[in-house]
Amino acid sequence: MPEEGSQMEQQQEQQEQQELTVLIYFASDNPLAPLVVSELKAIKDAGFQEDTTVLCLYDPMEKSAPTQLLDVNFKRRKEEHTFIGDGANPYVRNMTEDEVPEGEFTKGMHATVEDTVTAFESLRSFIEFTLQKRPARNYMLILLGHGMIVGSDTFLPDGNSDSAITLKQLRVLCEMFPSDDNKPSLRLLGLHSCSMSSIEVAYELKGKADYMLATQGTMFVNGWPYRQLLKKTFNQVKQIKKKGRNVTSEEYDDLIGKLYKLCLYNFTDFMTAGYSCDIALCRLHPKKFEKLKEALPQLVSALKKELLPTSVSRIKDLILLAHWDAQSFWSENYTDLWDFCECLATRCNKAKLGSEIPDLCIEVQNALVSDEGIVRNADNFGTEYQYARGLSIYFPWHKPFDVQEPDPKRCEENQTQSQPTRESVLQNYQCYDFTKEFGQDHSWFSFLKEYWVGTKREPLKRSAGTFIDKDRNDDQLNPRERTAREVYNKAKDLFDKRIKRTPELKKTPDVGTDCTCPTIKNYPTKPPDPQDPKSDRNIPEFSITPGALKAFLPLKPGKRIEPEDE
Repeated sequence: MPEEGSQMEQQQEQQEQQELTVLIYFASDNPLAPLVVSELKAIKDAGFQEDTTVLCLYDPMEKSAPTQLLDVNFKRRKEEHTFIGDGANPYVRNMTEDEVPEGEFTKGMHATVEDTVTAFESLRSFIEFTLQKRPARNYMLILLGHGMIVGSDTFLPDGNSDSAITLKQLRVLCEMFPSDDNKPSLRLLGLHSCSMSSIEVAYELKGKADYMLATQGTMFVNGWPYRQLLKKTFNQVKQIKKKGRNVTSEEYDDLIGKLYKLCLYNFTDFMTAGYSCDIALCRLHPKKFEKLKEALPQLVSALKKELLPTSVSRIKDLILLAHWDAQSFWSENYTDLWDFCECLATRCNKAKLGSEIPDLCIEVQNALVSDEGIVRNADNFGTEYQYARGLSIYFPWHKPFDVQEPDPKRCEENQTQSQPTRESVLQNYQCYDFTKEFGQDHSWFSFLKEYWVGTKREPLKRSAGTFIDKDRNDDQLNPRERTAREVYNKAKDLFDKRIKRTPELKKTPDVGTDCTCPTIKNYPTKPPDPQDPKSDRNIPEFSITPGALKAFLPLKPGKRIEPEDE
């Protein structure tokens, strides 16, 4: 017994000295599951480094296959220490040797592996296990699964939307990681999901991590190069540890910038296959949001004045046209906030109306994208996301078909429990910090409500005396008109029932493929070349950001193939 206790103490001491633990959560109990296997292989082939722990939680789609908790290369890390990379031996190792013994499971992890639990409970148990059994000075958390959380509040759905994680719950999960002097130990939150790089998500998570890595548009399961991400991390930690010290905050900032570039450069092959991609790295320090908190309410107030029912304003039309122009995502439910401001300011300046709106738009843009702004990096290439500048905002064309109006009293109820009450889109949005902290009169949500009313088209008026006229009783109609009214009412009831069953926000693709919904309503095209007989049709105009272009530059003589070398 003393010997066993001594070994446990030594193991605990070694765990407490870990520099970094990387948590990778694959919410793959859905058709994404087979694609994740390749990513697990890539993670294992990255090798290991003695000061870095890599944990994976993987839930296969097949009901007979249990959830797997993996401490990647744990045995090899303890025996061989800092070996990085898969080496000269091409042997493909399986993941079974990395499974964590059940004897180490926490109570929550037992429930996750053995029982059917919600996505929130599963991820919470994974984090709890990490903090108790694999503690470190710093952490990175990467989440892969279906995204598009804003409004729908269904992040990482585990087979059904009722199991999904809400935005409030995501914040609670990030709060589990310890902080020192209000500095989070969670260095990077990687959201390997579709349409998660939004201002609502960033605002809710401010102060909970140093950085958020995500996309506004489509994300592919194999879009992130896990092997390269881990090898870069291992090598940098190893180099610093050789100097006999811990990794500093500045060095983590540098590392995370390199991880961003690796993801960006990995997208180049998707581009050559005809797909468009975007990616953004956002700072989550609360101070980065202060300028936005000053600028956005002023812009909202100015916009709302132009949308008043009594207002006859040319700017209202310009707001509508700027919304039309701006980069949008996922059935046009989300719009790039920077680009909307750009389109609106440009139209107002051309109209020479003497409005304050262009200056207010610039203030919002500076709060988003500048040296001290929220967005540290944002790049894209292809056609569909060429105006993406890092953060989208919820901006649908019409009011959602919610069956209930939002109630402020419910915002503090049932927000963080493991079985959250599914609310309407508007109820969810009203309860976000992005709405509450800006106030009911100066929030983006208050603008949306005015926008939906101010830009709504009047219904088509029927001529008096038809069968649709509600002022006429059935006994005032002839038999033919009564039959027409019955058919009309039945058709209308059927339509209304179908609308209520239609989800407000479409589910993200099952296999991480592209969405066919429009993103730019009328994006630039190249006309046929009269000198080229093979050029007989318009084609989309190609676009690429300067940061993404570096991936295609030829390497300088003697330089390694590393993004930061360019």
